[in-house]
Amino acid sequence: SHWPATKAGGARQWTLQTLAQRYGRDWGLVRVSPCLDFPFVEMSHPYVENGVFDPPAREVAMQMVEIADRLGQHETGKTVPPVAMYRAGEYYYWQSSVGEDMMRDVDIDGTEPFDAMGSLVQQPRLWLSGSGSVSPTHYDVSDSVLVQVLGRKRMLLWPPTALQCLDPYPNSHPLRRRTRMDPRREGFPNNIEAFEVMLEPGDVLMFPGRWAHFTESHTLSASVSLRMRRYAT
Repeated sequence: SHWPATKAGGARQWTLQTLAQRYGRDWGLVRVSPCLDFPFVEMSHPYVENGVFDPPAREVAMQMVEIADRLGQHETGKTVPPVAMYRAGEYYYWQSSVGEDMMRDVDIDGTEPFDAMGSLVQQPRLWLSGSGSVSPTHYDVSDSVLVQVLGRKRMLLWPPTALQCLDPYPNSHPLRRRTRMDPRREGFPNNIEAFEVMLEPGDVLMFPGRWAHFTESHTLSASVSLRMRRYAT
């Protein structure tokens, strides 16, 4: 409750409206999908650029003020003009770098236990997603910290020992580090058990590299992620 971003009624509380007012000119990258699944695709991969692989989602640069408006309209059931090729309807999942001013809103930068974990391998990122949005099962190489600021997000996590059962795409594929197995579908391995977490505003989840995770936004959601490199011991 001491985070400015989660303090009800505070001047720096995060909502779509306040984010648009304070950071409206900031640019980010939006995954645009014809459904609520948003797998990360390497758009610069030769298979994608040469038309060999048709990506399940596209990427579009967009300012905060526009994504806030589009997500807000989606949340109220309105239809917005498409920005990609999906004329029948499209959905959005935003990511952008987080600057020092925005990090002060969540009051975690440079504080324990994050200093003790290691050093950042990339600038912190902001993630904005609408109700029902899914980031399908994938894994990261570095350790991760996920800070939930707005809304509720459900996560399923599996340890590295389960990766082969999840059937990851090869490193040469545009969907590398994603998995073919989907916990929502028939045929998902019944010999591995997930750790389930429900994140709410103020929650912080830390998990090591190569832990596969499936993420579902139960409401409009804003999260900040940090990627860490562990200090040598």
